[in-house]
Amino acid sequence: MIRPWRIGRALRRASTLALAGGLWLAVAVPAQATGSPDAHFTAPTTVWLQANGTQMLAQTFTAQNTGQLDQVDLPLGGMWNAAGKIYVVPAGSLVTDKPIAMAGSSVGSYAGAMSCCSLYRPYTIAAAYQVTAGGHYAIVIVPNPGTSVMWAVVRGGVYPGGQVWLGNQPTTWTYMANQVFDFKTYVTATSAAPAITVTRVKSDAPVTEGTAPTNSGTFVDALGLTAHLTASSGTLNYTPASSGTWTWTGLATDEGPSQTITIKADDVNGGTGQATFTTESNRKAPTATIHGAPASVKEGATITLTASAISDSADDNNGVFTFNWTATEYGNALPGSTGATYVLKVDDEGSYAVTLQATDDGGVPSAIVSVAIAAVDSKPTVSGLQVSNPMIVTTQQTLTFSGNSTDDGLTVDTAYKASWNFGDGNSSPLTAPPAGLTASHPYAAPGIYTATLTVQDDDGVTGSASTTVTVLSPLQALGKIGNYLQGLTDLKEGPKNSLQVKLNAAADSYQRGNTGAACNQMNAFINEVDADQKSGRVTTGEAGTLTDAARLTQRSMGCFRTLVEFLSGL
Repeated sequence: MIRPWRIGRALRRASTLALAGGLWLAVAVPAQATGSPDAHFTAPTTVWLQANGTQMLAQTFTAQNTGQLDQVDLPLGGMWNAAGKIYVVPAGSLVTDKPIAMAGSSVGSYAGAMSCCSLYRPYTIAAAYQVTAGGHYAIVIVPNPGTSVMWAVVRGGVYPGGQVWLGNQPTTWTYMANQVFDFKTYVTATSAAPAITVTRVKSDAPVTEGTAPTNSGTFVDALGLTAHLTASSGTLNYTPASSGTWTWTGLATDEGPSQTITIKADDVNGGTGQATFTTESNRKAPTATIHGAPASVKEGATITLTASAISDSADDNNGVFTFNWTATEYGNALPGSTGATYVLKVDDEGSYAVTLQATDDGGVPSAIVSVAIAAVDSKPTVSGLQVSNPMIVTTQQTLTFSGNSTDDGLTVDTAYKASWNFGDGNSSPLTAPPAGLTASHPYAAPGIYTATLTVQDDDGVTGSASTTVTVLSPLQALGKIGNYLQGLTDLKEGPKNSLQVKLNAAADSYQRGNTGAACNQMNAFINEVDADQKSGRVTTGEAGTLTDAARLTQRSMGCFRTLVEFLSGL
């Protein structure tokens, strides 16, 4: 908080306090400065600014000479417990810049009661702070927590070399316009700026192309000033200080000639220093890769392989790679290629090897990479299995079996044989397609059978597929005929029931062991179906289906007379 006081009121209050408790005490005066008077502002005033233990006061100034500032004279005031520090810190490059920080290695201190505001007291700054003529700096007063301090200020004063600032610890500042603190500085002039020592770890930092070069080192300012570093190229990382370390990273580039890198350092006093080193990007081979190569493939297949290459150098990757392919079959050379793809025709089972080498735009070849591909005999694929499919399948009924076969190796496997296994202990002989893909066979007993078609190529590799055949008993056949009959929607209930009665009677007779009666009842069923067809009660197709099913059922019953009649009608 800013608290202006008139000097008369302050003196009256100070006198009262002194008489009451002897609280205003004389302050010991430090030894006189060794330097000469430098930047200052001294004007009579009866006003001060006050800061408490959470605030700061600062006066920026412009140094008149280059040298070491070792003392400031200030008209401060405070109670018996007044105590704090006095810092000299940088204040930017302009007169209007605020103090950079409130802390540093150049510091003085005050303690004890001080009357304000015409008495200048000397304060030694240790270590002496290096200033440069024309440079901008600040005197910062930082009271201890729980205390306060006053600093004589001139309202309406004019000091072109700096400004008054009120702050909140540790870094917040507010500019106080049209005011100037009284102050004096003392500087011991120096004739030349001391050097800054810069070192580097490596005198030469070579790398392979595409890898960023790096180096590191240290810096020390002889006067303890803050040094600032720059690099002639690349990225430099460091923390501005009087001493420290630095690290440097260059750009990852293609192969090329060496470069010289300079790390320069300077401080506010004009001190300089530098270190140099060289770096060179050496060539590195790219890496080639073959894509799309299976570990094995069926004979007769065509494989398209794709080449790619990558380099640690971004320039190479943005350029053009060239490729060279070679291939062998059983060690015998096949035609090569120089494109980005290679087409391999696998003519037969066996071992194939394909190699690839990539070259970057700088003429640097990669290591040769290779893949091994095993061509295996392709397996015939069997599909499309069919069995002649009347409404029912019964014993002694000759069925026709058929199927299809394909083979990826058809161009090289030119001889095939096929055979049917009917699942009842019988099979057809191995026969070349198309004859071998088709066979006829009756089943002697009812049941569920698995029929399998097997196709074998000239290398003995086989493929197969299976289908299920359900052979019905006479009773099962009669039941299926009845189901079909009941599903005829155009046949009226009367004729339908009449036919169903005959089927039921045949089933009952056969179940009792009276095959002859069952056969006669099936003859009656066939005759009535014929009559219904002629009268238009059933269609020709429906009558044919019922008649064929009935005759097949008679055959499975052993109705030999109707069997002869059935065979003569085929």
